[in-house]
Amino acid sequence: MDHRRHGLDRASLPTGVAARWSLGGWVALLGLLLLLSSMSGAGSPTFSEFEVKAAWLFNFARFVDWPTNTFTNQATPLVVGVVGVGSKDPFGRELEKAFTDRTIRDRPVILKRGPLESELTGCHLLYVAPSERRRFRELFEKLRGAPVLTVGESDEFLEHGGIINFVRKDNAVRFDIDVRSAQRAGLKLDANLLKVALTVRGRYE
Repeated sequence: MDHRRHGLDRASLPTGVAARWSLGGWVALLGLLLLLSSMSGAGSPTFSEFEVKAAWLFNFARFVDWPTNTFTNQATPLVVGVVGVGSKDPFGRELEKAFTDRTIRDRPVILKRGPLESELTGCHLLYVAPSERRRFRELFEKLRGAPVLTVGESDEFLEHGGIINFVRKDNAVRFDIDVRSAQRAGLKLDANLLKVALTVRGRYE
């Protein structure tokens, strides 16, 4: 995959759009993200792989409904945790650009790199790096039943209970979704997000 520059203005990165849109706006946003995810090669422009992934992470949170008792009140922040990236973080500063000083559904966002084990269930979205694959069983045991949207990018991530898994297909950043894991976590994923997933496992019952 060509991780370097493509030719769209950086200001058009989807994380910069307004947080509250009409249904048509949401669908257009997902379509734009999908288009950006597919761009690579000479003459097609601007975003690296991890810029696209950071944008997806931000927007995944917009397309999820957490249980009503997850947040104490409207001022309660939405916590995004990142585990396993270490000192050679491939995201660089892209996660800060995606989440800092932004809101999701009018909530402030807190980004935690390397949350403590005791803090995992306090995250609302948790990105788990491939380096943690040996700990998947342990991590998902700690997260059992907690309303945490888990996102990874490992072949076995969904099998261990992950909800969204990044994959690369035809030089594009795509993702698979396991609805059964989302339901076990008490999360409701928007139907429009399911439509743009590469594959969807299971269905809501």
